[in-house]
Amino acid sequence: MPSECIKGPVRATAEESAKIPERTGHILSRWRRISAPIIARVLAENAGKPEPELRAALRSAYSFGPCDHHPYKIWLDEIRIQTGRRKLNRREERMQGRPLPPPDPRQKLLFA
Repeated sequence: MPSECIKGPVRATAEESAKIPERTGHILSRWRRISAPIIARVLAENAGKPEPELRAALRSAYSFGPCDHHPYKIWLDEIRIQTGRRKLNRREERMQGRPLPPPDPRQKLLFA
């Protein structure tokens, strides 16, 4: 795998997270919640640029370490969703816009 993917953490701000209305709501994957606003920001900043420049910008924004395993697959899938190359499945469509379920009141705090 290319060593250029090993970078430090890039975090999305709360404002960037709020700018993705169609992708907010019930997103369970930690990696998807982190990567969605970063990808949206990169796509907005590079709108109208040629595809090779856009791909290079997306590649440089990746911040989860080596470009392999589960986080990288989620990153690539989120790029496909936001660029329109992959449609949401029926469950993903149904879950859009729903808030996360509240925690069970019987659940005790493990580390309080």
